[in-house]
Amino acid sequence: MQVRLHKNARTTPAVRAELRASTLPNEVLVRQYGISLPVVPQSIGFQWV
Repeated sequence: MQVRLHKNARTTPAVRAELRASTLPNEVLVRQYGISLPVVPQSIGFQWV
C-alpha cells in the first residue's frame, strides 16, 4: 500500500503506530521523532475538546 503524505509530514503510519504503542513520556517522543508536542496526542487518536 502506498501512502501519500503532505510534503511537510514527519509522521508516517508506522511512526504513528510506534507513538500509540509507546509508554515513554510525550516530551521524550517529541525529541525522539522531531515533532511538536501537539502532534503526539493527535497521532495517538486523542480528541481535543
